Amino acid sequence: MIFYPQCFGFLSVVFDGFTVEGTDATPKIIPFLPRTATVHMNGYREADTFEIDIDAKAFPFSPDLLRSCAVELFMFQTDGQLVSNLQTHANGGDAWNLSPYQTDENRVISGLVDDAKLHYGDDGRSFRLSGRDYTSLMINRDWPDGKRVPADGGQLDDVVQRLVDEAVSANLHGGRTLTVEYLGAEDVLVRTQGRSLTHKKVVTKPPLVGRHHSKTQKKGFPVRSGRNYWDVIYDLCLRHAKICYVSGNRVIISDPKTLTAQSEAAAIRVAYGRNLKSLDVSRNMGKEAVPQIVASVYSKKNGKPIEAKWPKVLTPQLKQSSQKGAGAADITGVGTVREQTLRITPPQSIDSQQLLEDYCKAYYDNLARHEGTVSWVTKALKDLKGDDLLSLRPGDPVRVEFDAFVSEDFKELSEQQRYSRMRELGYSDEVAEIVAVEYDRLHQFEAPFYVKDCSFAWSIDSGLEVQVEGINYISPKRDDVTK
Repeated sequence: MIFYPQCFGFLSVVFDGFTVEGTDATPKIIPFLPRTATVHMNGYREADTFEIDIDAKAFPFSPDLLRSCAVELFMFQTDGQLVSNLQTHANGGDAWNLSPYQTDENRVISGLVDDAKLHYGDDGRSFRLSGRDYTSLMINRDWPDGKRVPADGGQLDDVVQRLVDEAVSANLHGGRTLTVEYLGAEDVLVRTQGRSLTHKKVVTKPPLVGRHHSKTQKKGFPVRSGRNYWDVIYDLCLRHAKICYVSGNRVIISDPKTLTAQSEAAAIRVAYGRNLKSLDVSRNMGKEAVPQIVASVYSKKNGKPIEAKWPKVLTPQLKQSSQKGAGAADITGVGTVREQTLRITPPQSIDSQQLLEDYCKAYYDNLARHEGTVSWVTKALKDLKGDDLLSLRPGDPVRVEFDAFVSEDFKELSEQQRYSRMRELGYSDEVAEIVAVEYDRLHQFEAPFYVKDCSFAWSIDSGLEVQVEGINYISPKRDDVTK
């Protein structure tokens, strides 16, 4: 399959000293076609980053002239060649209409430049930029020592908006830089045909900050020293079983991305042997065992609290440990110590014993297998279903397949046929026998992995490359994923 990757962007530049003293400078908008551009989509606790190299002819100004510079970068693919038009525009030709491609769907990052470098030499000319998305506005602002997080019963999105405005000093800039958007518990983002995404939207109210917490915390949640505004905002959302992340100029608050039938059906599908350039899989075999998961909620339907545990029945070893009294620890098979239980806070949307039990089981299973990681690289821009890989983001599920002996055709073969086929493929007698006899038990990469971080690397010479690192669990405490 032939792909036609495209990439362009805009610089929003404020030049120093270009205005009358006492007035704000007007940003100059300059379109550009990068020679190379790499975007790193990191975990939610971190800012996404970018590095861009453009021809200095497109921006022949010294970085000393710049007061500030913002970047908006778009990556997408088209059905045919489009680059020549972009190049003509970037090289001073007639203006080209970029608006049809300047969409939220095609935008991979918006952010601020941290470093800019102009270079002229025997090896050519270039203007190089690197920076972070708008999460950096909150990361760069330290939380004042002794200041508490408001817990006055206001809606979570309103409280977060107040904190965001404080962090980016909206009152000084004369307008709101980042807008907080709350996605309710029933909002489901489903991938449909191609790269399109569809919302199933049910209006729900944001949780109230400070509700269900102790009276002492009504004065505000304390914050330990050394934190920044993004740390505080992220932890505040976690307190209320939500996650938050920055997309463009919005701060999104939503439920954790857990595996559902809809998300699993919409998972990106890739396979070594078909559309992957490389594939690496690893697992930490020395991981500590997982404690029993305990969760409780108040059921409005039944008018009483409900509690669930998983596993339901403690192992004999854990029973013995629990009989030793509070604070007793369980010893794992490799001699490490673990807590005997882990109490978690489920989403407020859970309102039945069965749902709560399913949640605990999913949490337990996720923790039990979080040691597995997978990384892969591809130059294909569509998955095996035809969905666009440029829409990948941290938290998305990805189903990784291994075509060497996992295929629909292989499932139909008899044991002897599988054995013969494996030998023809060059596998040893021992491996061939294992696959032939135990094929239905192998389930290689059966469960989806989840994107921990991904990067898109554009080159005007070699096109676009997608690199993904995945993990085989997702946790409602999204910070576990990013560590």
